[in-house]
Amino acid sequence: MLAPLILALALAGQPDIQPEDPPLLGGPEISQAQLRSLVQQGMTQGFVRIEGRPELAAARLLDLDTDTLEQIRKIEEDRGIGVVMMLIDRIDDLRKMTDATTAGDTAKAQQILRSLWEDYDQDTTLLPVLKRMEEVLTKEQFAETTRLAEEYTHAWTQSEKQKDESQEQTQQRLAFTLFQQEIQEAYQASLRTTQQALQGIYDAVDPTPKQHEQIRTIVIEHVKRTRLNPESHERRETMREIYDMLDEKRRGMLFDYAMRIVVPD
Repeated sequence: MLAPLILALALAGQPDIQPEDPPLLGGPEISQAQLRSLVQQGMTQGFVRIEGRPELAAARLLDLDTDTLEQIRKIEEDRGIGVVMMLIDRIDDLRKMTDATTAGDTAKAQQILRSLWEDYDQDTTLLPVLKRMEEVLTKEQFAETTRLAEEYTHAWTQSEKQKDESQEQTQQRLAFTLFQQEIQEAYQASLRTTQQALQGIYDAVDPTPKQHEQIRTIVIEHVKRTRLNPESHERRETMREIYDMLDEKRRGMLFDYAMRIVVPD
């Protein structure tokens, strides 16, 4: 009998607690997951594009642990290295594309580039890296990454779609655009240094048209052979090959150029 009485007295001393009324302008609570989106609308320019691949950007919006984020970073790095290696393996095609561009034959240059794309990304979709990401994400994380990436690509497609295009054609065009950007980034990150070194030799020795092409061929073979990671002796061998190919006057000019690099003063 005593316990119910104590409980009744305790409750009698407590004020009534009423649930708070929701604010008049309030709506249903929205989770952080529902707020996630890659789609942004600018004040004046409409749809705003993001940098890089949508599927990688989508994964970074999730609450991933450090190890998973590192695996996503590794996937991105592998993609970049893969494009660089493809350029090295297909450097002869890259040379043809450069020649076509220089000659003003844009159609031929685009045809070569498209063949590189179709060989590298055989399904030529807008999200070629997504499949690889399934290996490192949980089922729920992968589903959310897919949703975010597809929401973005859908909005991008709608903003870029031309009157005479189907949805699929627009997506193919945009996928090709993304690949072109990757090619440009890969070139800037790797082959640009080689191109600058090659131009330095051209400027130093003023080769004849035939010598110009021979130097170019030697350097391209050097890149293919060393895959942009040459040993010191391989650099010397390539420079010696260029030296032996030149006439006496231009050998002296090449020697002077090499000395200026090694001993600037």
